[in-house]
Amino acid sequence: MCHRRWLPSDHRWRSDTRSFVGHHEFRAAPVSSSGEEILQQLDNTEFLVDNDVHGPWKKKSIFFMLPYWEHLLLRHNLDVMHIEKNVCDNIVGTILGQEGKSKDNYKTKLDLQQMGIRKELHPKKRPRSNITFMPKACYQMTRGEKTQFLKILKSIKPPDEFSSNISRCVQLNERKLIGMKSYDCHLLMQEFLPIALRGTLPDHKIFPPSFFTVMVHLVIHLTREVRLGGPVAFRWMYPIER
Repeated sequence: MCHRRWLPSDHRWRSDTRSFVGHHEFRAAPVSSSGEEILQQLDNTEFLVDNDVHGPWKKKSIFFMLPYWEHLLLRHNLDVMHIEKNVCDNIVGTILGQEGKSKDNYKTKLDLQQMGIRKELHPKKRPRSNITFMPKACYQMTRGEKTQFLKILKSIKPPDEFSSNISRCVQLNERKLIGMKSYDCHLLMQEFLPIALRGTLPDHKIFPPSFFTVMVHLVIHLTREVRLGGPVAFRWMYPIER
């Protein structure tokens, strides 16, 4: 997935082969395409209403037709609000093992097997049986850890107008979080998650490849956008949607 390419050249994770399945990463980050290069790619793309055969693109944005678009340094504005919510859903769904939200499932284990990494997490068959089971990963909580984690969130009593009542999202019997809004995810990531997770998970940097969705990858580009566009508080969607 090569996300280490965006780290500083002397960062210790670049040479960490133990945590990153035997591979080091000394390549520089890819060079961003210029506006002119992007427009050239668009000129060679066919946009059709029914474009199932030719590709996923249905229409060409009107912003590409602006005469100054190719000269802008910040040609797109990534919305931190939605990115943060999707990353939060990935993390919470995976550590709690919520069905439909967890990024760790049987297909993920098969991906690891095909990639030849993390052999301890490959699907295994029980002795004298054809039953296949999935070994527990270090980032997955036990039932007791889930209960402890959710009880902490259930007991949080923030000051008035600081946040919504996040305890309403906690389902202790089913051991899951449901119905979290964007601002709930924001506070969970910024304030509550480090406290609630303390002492429940090991200090590892391991997540399955399927965890790194497009939204997780976009986090890498947020720092560049802050340098170009300024504080996110003036560019995210909270004032508009909330």
